[in-house]
Amino acid sequence: MAKENQVNLLEAEARTGLAALLKKTADSSPLLHISFAADPPPKALERILIWLRENIHPHVLLQVGLQPGIAAGCVLRTPNKLFDMSLRSNLKKQEPYLAKLIAGAVHGK
Repeated sequence: MAKENQVNLLEAEARTGLAALLKKTADSSPLLHISFAADPPPKALERILIWLRENIHPHVLLQVGLQPGIAAGCVLRTPNKLFDMSLRSNLKKQEPYLAKLIAGAVHGK
């Protein structure tokens, strides 16, 4: 990072400037939180982050968490919106239809 920004970390003033730049970037960058049922492979996270930075914002910050209750898929949260793309949520939405199918199978309809 220091090399890319041409900062000499041996100089206190340069370190202070870099710290200020990092703080400004962290404060102004969009923050997303994504939860998975299990630890995703690092390569998958890298691809997600690349896509987010190419399509959403070049400085997007991504927090990753685990939520075993979602079964499969993921849940994406922004400061003001929730996108539930989990298997649990999908099955919950289809509960009446699934109950009808099961009842039909049990009663031979």
